[in-house]
Amino acid sequence: MAIGLPASFSAQIDLHVDRETAREIVPYSFQLLGWPLEVIDRDTYHARVSMSGGSWGERVEVSLADPATLVIQSRGILPTQIFDWGKNKRNVDRFCEIFEAKSITESKLPRQPPRYLDSDAKTPIQRALDENSSS
Repeated sequence: MAIGLPASFSAQIDLHVDRETAREIVPYSFQLLGWPLEVIDRDTYHARVSMSGGSWGERVEVSLADPATLVIQSRGILPTQIFDWGKNKRNVDRFCEIFEAKSITESKLPRQPPRYLDSDAKTPIQRALDENSSS
């Protein structure tokens, strides 16, 4: 149980995937948790966890920090909330569990180039331009 104004909990985890893949996994994790996502910028995401018996709700912030770290913080919506009864820690733990499971899966899968690229990694537009310039 955290004590503070407002009650909060934060954690850092090391990324096991590249930054771009992490940017895809964060919204996926929020969606699985049912937390509405607000994208602040490419590396900062917010969500609001609904009210429960132990709190008036929490705000979860996830940010991609340098060099390869993800920072997760959950804090009470009300600035006067002193006790969180472990709810913020549970929020952070739940997010981390989903994020890390998906990260492990993604890190083991080989990254396939997009299907529209040919063997020289050219797009259809690049191929058409090359054909026109050689004609």
